[in-house]
Amino acid sequence: MRVLVAAAYYEPAFEYGGPVTVVAEGCRALARAGASVTVFTTNANGAAELDVPLGQPLDVGGVETWYFPRRKPKGYFYSPALAAELTRRVAEFDVLHLHGLWCHTNLAGRRAAADRVPYVATLHGGLDPVMMRKGRLKKRLYWLVHERRNLDQASALVALTEDEKQQIEALGVRAPVVVIPHGLDLGQYSAPPPREELGRLHPCLVSAPYVLFLGRLHPKKSAELLIAAYTRCLADAPELRLVLAGAGEPSYEAKLKALAAQVGTERVLCVGHVSGAPKHALLAHAVAFCLPSESEGLPTACIEAMLSQTPVVISHECHLAEVADEQAGFVVDRTPEAIAEALLQLANDEPRRGATARRARDYAAHTFDSRLIADRTLALYAETRDRHQFRTSETGACPRFPSSAGGSE
Repeated sequence: MRVLVAAAYYEPAFEYGGPVTVVAEGCRALARAGASVTVFTTNANGAAELDVPLGQPLDVGGVETWYFPRRKPKGYFYSPALAAELTRRVAEFDVLHLHGLWCHTNLAGRRAAADRVPYVATLHGGLDPVMMRKGRLKKRLYWLVHERRNLDQASALVALTEDEKQQIEALGVRAPVVVIPHGLDLGQYSAPPPREELGRLHPCLVSAPYVLFLGRLHPKKSAELLIAAYTRCLADAPELRLVLAGAGEPSYEAKLKALAAQVGTERVLCVGHVSGAPKHALLAHAVAFCLPSESEGLPTACIEAMLSQTPVVISHECHLAEVADEQAGFVVDRTPEAIAEALLQLANDEPRRGATARRARDYAAHTFDSRLIADRTLALYAETRDRHQFRTSETGACPRFPSSAGGSE
């Protein structure tokens, strides 16, 4: 299977948070499963650009990756060079996989694919009502002019959760929708670093219990709500710390640091962006991972925490109701009271915390193993390719989209 992946940004553009990690890991898992994978992307990395060679193949984690220059408007990830190369080479592949919404990459992909190859698109929560309200007028116009057509003409749309599937189908998009979540390499979480590794971030973390927020510091993730909840925990768990690990817009970072200073910088620790061993140690040794977000596609850091055998406390808007069903943590309302109550149940009841942590690991390992996700994705590609070949070689009605990959008409 020859697969071309087109994404507005790609590893190591970690300014964009979890989607960069999961798209790259998905490509590596497809390659390990035997697919020939090529990635076309831009050199975008937030406000800056990646320092990478452009317009030539690079080996990025075992995947052939081509970076192309991003032009203005940068937020649209406009890249005429990427579009031209897509048009020139797309017919070499069996399927094109697009990632994201509201970007030039999708428009370029749809135009390049035309009737030559089928394409599928993963939307990464881009149609969530909260996200749709941001820049609503521009998105509405773009939806009418381009994005609706981009999705309608796809052979399949990939939703990360059942909630996202319902959001897509509610818009009446013609393409069938399948649910295939992110996958991660379980081997990265099988042997966490020792707790002493945390001394590199702050001495107290070697011994003090802590709640972890890890991810891009963005207002929608509501870290300030977590700070408010944490302060309610201190009377019953005075030794508990709160770690905010991540980076974001300087003004928002400054706001969070000011709130942390009000509580006490020895209690609320802002450690910045972390990766490698410190990141894995933070995930593995936390009392709980907490994400009270107002909008998510499928939160990567939450999956990483569960794979690290750490229970999670998340909002309903994270679209992981199974966390509660599997007793892998708590799914709560976005109020300081509800978040604090859940955190205290984990902080002050060690046997319960240990049992919840084990269930979190079991649930995540069975659901988000990148090997299983790669197999499901390859099955979707094969069905998409066969359907396209039938349509282009025969006249008459197009066959019903097969159901084995989880699709629906």
